[in-house]
Amino acid sequence: MDLIKQINRYKKIIDGDLEKLKEKYFHLFNQYSPKSVEYLNQFVDFAKRGKSVRGALVFITDKLFPNKKIKKEDLKKLALAFEVIHSSLLIHDDIMDNDTLRRGQPTIHIFFNQKYKDFIKENNNNFFGISIALSLGDIGFFIAFDILNRLNINPKIKNFLSHELIKTGLAQIDDVFFSQTKIEPKLDDILNIYKGKTSRYTFVLPVLTILKIKNISSKKQKIIEEILQDLGIIFQITDDLIGLFSDETGKDKGSDIREDKKTILRYLIFKNKNTPPAIKKIFGQDKINEDKIQNVRVFINNSEIKTKIKNIIEELTNKIQSKMEKNKKLLPEKFIVLVNNFIDYLITRKK
Repeated sequence: MDLIKQINRYKKIIDGDLEKLKEKYFHLFNQYSPKSVEYLNQFVDFAKRGKSVRGALVFITDKLFPNKKIKKEDLKKLALAFEVIHSSLLIHDDIMDNDTLRRGQPTIHIFFNQKYKDFIKENNNNFFGISIALSLGDIGFFIAFDILNRLNINPKIKNFLSHELIKTGLAQIDDVFFSQTKIEPKLDDILNIYKGKTSRYTFVLPVLTILKIKNISSKKQKIIEEILQDLGIIFQITDDLIGLFSDETGKDKGSDIREDKKTILRYLIFKNKNTPPAIKKIFGQDKINEDKIQNVRVFINNSEIKTKIKNIIEELTNKIQSKMEKNKKLLPEKFIVLVNNFIDYLITRKK
């Protein structure tokens, strides 16, 4: 089955379970305060606007490794928990990145600022919306923990989940640290952030959770983990490119430039001896207009940076395919097909 069709198929299941959260937690929210139900509904609607890649990988991995049956309800709980956690992290991430758009609509903190703008005290500086969004993101984590606590799985696997999410948090701290200081990261620093925020969190976490439940050998898990880490780096690099070159990302245009995000793309621009100072000065400016974004685009397209990015992606792709070829007797054929389909999708996707 086509990769996108698979993801969309499972997204429908996850969206249905997300919608059920409104009913499940209605009494708890309403008991505290009837107006609190609005926060629950807003969180669920926000979560449903995502692609549900992480949740879908739970179901897909289960199909790829059929040696041990996992109850459908447990799969659904895991997928649901991952998507709730993802949405909570995004709510917090949008505050840190000062973004106003997410998934084509106002970010949660901007939404509440706009909704209650006539009632907010003067000189609030968006603190009202930020405070509500931070609290709502926290509540999302607590809901996810509530879901995970109802899973009958080995405590060691729950420890694995916690430790992976701690790594994601540490990568987020590094991301903020380098973006908001004048310290220039090394390439390894950027790759560590990519691994923590994208590779391990998006791919390793859902896939290895299922493999651990199914008692797949440590050797096989290690090989798959290494493949998924490189796949995640490709994911993040292509995401960076889309953020700069696509007009249909559902996010703020040029936000990585405005926030001076220390991406691999920026790293190559600043390391390039032929980069004009005027291009470097655009990064970190509070107000980025279309002309400045276009100047960065034109420079990249007309310089060796575009080729270097392409080469990095090709090197990672070759590394993944070489590892899969070397271990093809150990890996399910459908897993190899899935990874290759993901690579094709990441390289060709528009948004």
